[in-house]
Amino acid sequence: MIDDYDQAWERELPDKLEDLKGNDWECVMTIPENQWGYQADWKGYIKTPCDLIEMMVKTVSLNGNFVLNFGPEPSGKIRPEECYIAESIGKWMQVNGEAIYGISYSELKDQGWGYITRKENRYYLTVFNVPVSNRLNIEFPG
Repeated sequence: MIDDYDQAWERELPDKLEDLKGNDWECVMTIPENQWGYQADWKGYIKTPCDLIEMMVKTVSLNGNFVLNFGPEPSGKIRPEECYIAESIGKWMQVNGEAIYGISYSELKDQGWGYITRKENRYYLTVFNVPVSNRLNIEFPG
């Protein structure tokens, strides 16, 4: 933590806005577990595009900034696996970017099936866990 800006959310995302204690924050994430910059061998769990998209959506739904590390080879070349991840996230953003850019915390209760973001009077529902009923119930405060 530096002054009022928190960069401590590298390995675990907060569950609710209250966990952040009013600080601005960002989630800084790697693709392989805990490997920053170039690593010749990726070790541990390699995050999928879906994993990273869900982390990004959760982060922005809690007013955070999502930073994803890509580790180019010493020559500057990006490995094919990272290109695939970047392209997959980019394709998703082309369709769903409105739910990510310029949004704010929705102030709606956590729903369990995904995340809600808000821009002015519009709400965006990003679903990662489709209920068996195929129905989304939204609980409003109050």
